[in-house]
Amino acid sequence: AQPINFVLSLPAGSVGDLASRLISKEAEAILGKPIVIVNKPGGAHTIATATIAKAKPDGYTIGYVTPSPLFTVPFFEKLNYHPLEDLQAIIQYGEIRFGVITAPNAPFKTFKEMIEYARKNSGKMTYGTGGSNSIANISMEKIAREEQVRFTHIPFKATTEYQTALMGGHIMFSAGEINASLLEAGQLRLLLLFTEQRLPEYPQVPLL
Repeated sequence: AQPINFVLSLPAGSVGDLASRLISKEAEAILGKPIVIVNKPGGAHTIATATIAKAKPDGYTIGYVTPSPLFTVPFFEKLNYHPLEDLQAIIQYGEIRFGVITAPNAPFKTFKEMIEYARKNSGKMTYGTGGSNSIANISMEKIAREEQVRFTHIPFKATTEYQTALMGGHIMFSAGEINASLLEAGQLRLLLLFTEQRLPEYPQVPLL
């Protein structure tokens, strides 16, 4: 049987990748067709999104799309797909929680302290996201403008990459998808959440 290609904007082993693989296994049993995961991270998730958008519309190419390549990147870059005309939503099967994260040994423990540190250390505050013009990138630049501080943005292909860089001390903080297991293990510290409502798991964390 012809396989269904499931194009993913995340690297193998990431949280979204694992969730997609689990769902694909269940779908295979129902559809009676094999589903092949195709990982295409990078470009603030636009590489995978473009692959899905430009595929033959025969139902044999589906994929996982995050908000950035639909709602922010098209306003800043010329893309080879139209976010509304070239894509058709099938189902929402998860909710991504975004926030600002740092390492436990960072010289600041709260978001307020981070801003104060940025004021006293202009140009030294490096941060990572999943790509330029992503929602996380734009959110941090908005914060920098409002707080009158300067951050240096370092784009990565995926969440796992900038979280590894953060734990290795190569960047000061990151903005994007949060990893609950790393937070619970004490390997990362959550400073701010990009949500409208406070999460019961993190009652003391401020909201953007």
